[in-house]
Amino acid sequence: MATEVLPNIMLIKQSVRLYRISRYTMGNYFNSNTNTTRPEPIQTNTPPQEPIKPQASSFSMREPLLFSLLANYDRILLAGCGGGYDFMSGLPLYFALKELGKKPFLANLSFTTLNDVKRLNPDDVILNCGFRVHYKTKVASNRYFPELFTCQWFRKKGEDVEIFAFDHFPATRDLIDCYQWICKERGIDAIVLVDGGTDSLTYGDECGMGTPVEDHTSMAAIDMVDGIGLKLLCCIGFGVDSFHGISHGLFLQNVARAEKQGHFYGSFSVSRHTPEARQYIECYEYVAARMQPSIVCSSIISGINGEFGNHHSTERTKSSTLFINHLMCILWTFDLQGVNKNIPYLDKVKQSTGALETDSIITSYRSKIGDDKIRQPLPLPM
Repeated sequence: MATEVLPNIMLIKQSVRLYRISRYTMGNYFNSNTNTTRPEPIQTNTPPQEPIKPQASSFSMREPLLFSLLANYDRILLAGCGGGYDFMSGLPLYFALKELGKKPFLANLSFTTLNDVKRLNPDDVILNCGFRVHYKTKVASNRYFPELFTCQWFRKKGEDVEIFAFDHFPATRDLIDCYQWICKERGIDAIVLVDGGTDSLTYGDECGMGTPVEDHTSMAAIDMVDGIGLKLLCCIGFGVDSFHGISHGLFLQNVARAEKQGHFYGSFSVSRHTPEARQYIECYEYVAARMQPSIVCSSIISGINGEFGNHHSTERTKSSTLFINHLMCILWTFDLQGVNKNIPYLDKVKQSTGALETDSIITSYRSKIGDDKIRQPLPLPM
């Protein structure tokens, strides 16, 4: 396997170590709190809906296809695909959808250790791995909780927003149940998974895959949620995953494959001239001032602001050489279920009991196809 994948392996192993800790502490908490009640998991026996097949004649260059696709949907869940700050990469869409008179909701795989938060706020626990965050959420520590700080920013703007947070490494079945519960309780009719970065669009045979465990868990879970008319995947932050071993030439190759299959719905820039971008930047700066900044969001915003090259907006990147550019603020849109069909092991991920098993599924697939079938980096000839 190419050396470019080594940082990815280290990150997965680090994530797995964290998973072991959170899994056992979470289990001890729920086993010891007999007074904590949660709704019964919703049974979903029907197969997932087929991907939409829009007619090309219904689209126009006058409007990004993303908004054309969402035109007939009113209650839209914007969910962070890989966790951490990913949900914030969906904020420009959130503000745009609100301006269109729609009701957007936010969700995220949370990097916050939620077991203590759940203990302090038992009424906001959702099934086995979910939690409803709001500006009044009680916490024992404010060190890392972007969902909470985002709710507090909205509150300062006069709006009460809830963000649904999920345990960092849930069993896929538990994540499906939580998403199903949210969709039923909030009347969701469309879901957009948002990835800060581009490693969600990996098919398993790339030399480097970034951090696919979280992304592909979310993609597998949303695939199985019933009663949703539209499921999309959006990526923003082209180039930021270089540190994680992603070859962006291979990303473009994957985009081309999705385009030929009819699953790529175009891209557009998040421009600093728009109120949506300005609100996104303001919210991010509020959150980053209260906790560890996001390298991904910082890079995207630097691109939005016209920075270029080895520009550092956070101390976290000072030891690295960056290539900030405007491509980082381009939003790419795909049909989620169409993309999922290109990931050979995703059906197994749908049955995964957590990060350890998902990591094993991905590793096993890559070892079976052999090093000679692993696609090597494609340098961009520019």
